[in-house]
Amino acid sequence: MSEYKKFNSFKEWMLDTYEHPDWENINYSGCQNGVSGLIYYDETNEIYDTFSHELHDVLAEYKDMTGEFPDYIIKNLDSSTQFKNSVVWFVAEWYADQYMTNWETNHSENLA
Repeated sequence: MSEYKKFNSFKEWMLDTYEHPDWENINYSGCQNGVSGLIYYDETNEIYDTFSHELHDVLAEYKDMTGEFPDYIIKNLDSSTQFKNSVVWFVAEWYADQYMTNWETNHSENLA
């Protein structure tokens, strides 16, 4: 059984897998710099296959907001392996941005 199947969502898997410094790294540097669990195509393709509905919901939300899909996903349409990887990375980075925004909001009162 896939390790991912025990989670209800990709977001839940990420919250269970990553600590605050990992979220910071994903948000500020992106997945392309090597984030454990999101490095190899076999990892990202299994994540995609497990959570594709959620991932595409996030892509649809992004498209609704911006009117287009992210360029680096469009550039990978000719390879299913690279397309799946791009989608997973995009959503991981989207969730990391949300996580960091929430964290900074909740910790801003400590900075005053």
